[in-house]
Amino acid sequence: MADNKKNTDFARDLHSSFINSMESSYGAILNFLGFIIPSFTGFIYLIYKYNVSIKDNSSYIIFLAGTIAINTFLLWGSCYALALSYRYRYLQICVNRIEKKLEANYFMPASFNPREYKSIKDKILLSMAPAVLQIHILFFLLFIFGISLSFSLITWNTKSFVLIIIALIYIIIIYLIGVHFTNKYNKKMLEYRIRNIEKSVLEKTSEHLFYEVYMFKKTIDMLKNTQPLTINNLLIESFAIHFSNLFDFFYPRENIVDDDVIVSDFIDNLNDFDIKKNKKEEFQVEISKVNKQLTHLTYARNSYDEKTKKWNFIDIGLKMNKTLIAFYELLPNTYKNWNYFKELKKIIYVNNI
Repeated sequence: MADNKKNTDFARDLHSSFINSMESSYGAILNFLGFIIPSFTGFIYLIYKYNVSIKDNSSYIIFLAGTIAINTFLLWGSCYALALSYRYRYLQICVNRIEKKLEANYFMPASFNPREYKSIKDKILLSMAPAVLQIHILFFLLFIFGISLSFSLITWNTKSFVLIIIALIYIIIIYLIGVHFTNKYNKKMLEYRIRNIEKSVLEKTSEHLFYEVYMFKKTIDMLKNTQPLTINNLLIESFAIHFSNLFDFFYPRENIVDDDVIVSDFIDNLNDFDIKKNKKEEFQVEISKVNKQLTHLTYARNSYDEKTKKWNFIDIGLKMNKTLIAFYELLPNTYKNWNYFKELKKIIYVNNI
């Protein structure tokens, strides 16, 4: 009980520190706007008042340079806001992981849960930025184009047209930086494998995970005995499919899709899992054989001889069982009470390989 209260107090303080840190950063953006808006208004007023003419080259160049200078400040402000947005999202990931680990995630609304930003719409609207910063960035983009267009309409000529081009280049730069930070954030999401799958969905999925493990072990058990050739080949193919599925679950690829079930959906402590599980590299030869010999029709099949074509089922089973035990030990206690994980425990702790 005391530990729960300690975790709750820590989560509350963590959340408070996070919010205070971000609010102070938002203040810097507001101060920046407080500088830009009066500057922009005064600049337009001066253009009208002094009737800047292309014939008066010196005054025209001064106002042209001033327009570029203000746009550059806006560019810098947008880049700062995008960097701040990435910082916000990264801290969001960290806070989410800490609170889930403590089982004290009471202070974050569902909307705060980290998510990936992969769609074209997300990138066009710069959705990676929190709402308040997103509005500011889009406001900066509008200002960059607006001030350039205003100056160009007032003193239209070839040089003014160049100013429109510069403004468009600035806007493209902002979007490129936005895409860079979005991709960087999505990579962090992939690294931490944060997807926040509902527990009810995970419990239902535990049946399918158990099935993969059961069939993997069952085919190994049957392959220990001599079988007719056709039955033997069927068992090898079944073994390879379930082995490959378990490999993709425990050692997910970088290009996973939302529908893929992966180990971090069930456990949070990936550092301990990485230490306890069997190393991915120890399965590379076998996974390559699955791809080349069974799941794809390849010319590489010709390179296998009678010796290299054979499968060491027992060795593969022992290595995968080590990973299965590491997985089970790191499951939350509530998950271990699910029926299919109770069954999973029975078959991974029985030395039948």
